[in-house]
Amino acid sequence: MNATPKSLIIDEWIWHDLSGENGEVKLEEAFKFLEFVYEKCDKIATIEDSKFEKKFFSFCERSDLISRKITNFYKTYIFYNSEKYVRVNEKDCQQISEDISSKIKPDDQYLVKLYYKLQCPIITTDNPLLEILGNHQIQCEHRDNFLPNYIGEENRTRKNT
Repeated sequence: MNATPKSLIIDEWIWHDLSGENGEVKLEEAFKFLEFVYEKCDKIATIEDSKFEKKFFSFCERSDLISRKITNFYKTYIFYNSEKYVRVNEKDCQQISEDISSKIKPDDQYLVKLYYKLQCPIITTDNPLLEILGNHQIQCEHRDNFLPNYIGEENRTRKNT
């Protein structure tokens, strides 16, 4: 479907959405996003043992039926699929400048390191982080702006085929 697969850096909002913490609508949007990443041949990128992965492994411990189904989908179609999941060792990333690292929480710095390594957009819900990244010309977008466009793009593609 997607002519040029792209990698996306997603922070932990997805695990909060998928757990239902932000309501049913956000849960459904987040799951649609995962389905579209798989169908569009795009990728989710992260750093090994990052906050993103730790939240994922914590999510995997949930025992309710919906969470188990989401975990199975994510593991099967994304996490264990090297064409869908880019996992970078932090040692392979350059250090970020003091100018930016002093402004970003330590547990969010992996996002910037990964951005410099892969040059792909960061999708977040952290407004202060978005402002800092934008001020440093780092490609980023708020989840609430990105998802409707991403999912909407897919829906338009499906209707035209």
